[in-house]
Amino acid sequence: DGAGKLGVAHMYHAGSHGAPRDLAAAEYWFKSAADGGEPGGHAQLGIMHLRKRRYSSAIRSLRRAAKLNEPSGWAGLGYAYLYGAGLPQSDTLAARALALAARMGHLDAIYNLGVLAMQRRGDDFKQAEAVTAFRYWSVAAEYSMPQAQLLVGRMALRGLGVRKDCRTASFYLKHAVDSGPLPRSLLGIALAAHEGRRPQRATMHYLLAGHAGLSVGLHNAGFLLAEEMPGVRRADAKAFKRAALSYLQEAALAGSTGSAEAQVQLANLISEAPKNHQLALELYREAAQAGSSDALWHLGYAYWKGRGVKADRARAMQLFRQSGMGSKFARLRGPEALLFRAMRFFYNARVAICLIALVATVMATGDPLAALSRTLSPNQPTGEWVDDGADDDFDAFDDE
Repeated sequence: DGAGKLGVAHMYHAGSHGAPRDLAAAEYWFKSAADGGEPGGHAQLGIMHLRKRRYSSAIRSLRRAAKLNEPSGWAGLGYAYLYGAGLPQSDTLAARALALAARMGHLDAIYNLGVLAMQRRGDDFKQAEAVTAFRYWSVAAEYSMPQAQLLVGRMALRGLGVRKDCRTASFYLKHAVDSGPLPRSLLGIALAAHEGRRPQRATMHYLLAGHAGLSVGLHNAGFLLAEEMPGVRRADAKAFKRAALSYLQEAALAGSTGSAEAQVQLANLISEAPKNHQLALELYREAAQAGSSDALWHLGYAYWKGRGVKADRARAMQLFRQSGMGSKFARLRGPEALLFRAMRFFYNARVAICLIALVATVMATGDPLAALSRTLSPNQPTGEWVDDGADDDFDAFDDE
């Protein structure tokens, strides 16, 4: 029957339910369904022909579907008017065709009406406000359309076209994430904002990614709240620190990639109070066991300063060397910063210093092997040449 043929065509078109993706087979079954009087067959055949730029046959099929009150037929005509594909370009007629499809429950048409309203395209939307777009998108979002859920969440977060509501924003954004590859795009936006020195925007998108299930988003948001946001809004510095503690703790407990770094930053924050030094040490040790070189440096610094542990400079230097003599989370100032920079410089330059000593010895002695021996064993005494008066090693033998 027509419905069965239409179902087979959709399977070939999407490559689902065990059927290979085969557009030629899909077109054959759509045409077969259309010949059997199935409105959806006319509509899908018309849309396929639109994509192939076979405009005359596409418009003919879409008009047949529209006359049979098939919503996809009206939606296809809307796209044809919108892009001038086989019909004169007209935003107004596109909006009206999409509106007819939307009244029949076509989700893509509802979503695209929101786009036209936001862009104020067509006579019906010349005076449209953001609230009009929000109404269309919220309807599509309620029917689990990821793109609409994303836009509704962002508008609720910014208070655009609707009252600002973080709970509503989180609800829709989380559902959008569950339906599509949204978290990584949020991280990309946040990274671009951070590189563009827009910490507020970066923090917001990192938090969205974090609430969407990526602990690295919470970790990065905690870092920005602790390190950069207090400089943007000094009056809220204490509130930012409290929020940073909360997000870093949540990221540290997530147990995924980045949790060790979150532990290091969490320990840095709580170690500002002397009573928390022991807890900070435990966090540093756990992060070090998880492979964080930054944690090793901070452990060394605790031994260097005697924070929560007896001061031990030898142990501190051992940990510093294991960490590579640095941490990206270190916040040193004044003479102490200069001291640790010098230590790191000489540590990183140790190979160069050995090479310079080797070259200097070669130039002085002219013997590369001796130079290498002296460079590698500087405390080993070097034997002196003793002249016993013999002119040659063979002088002790008489010619017979």
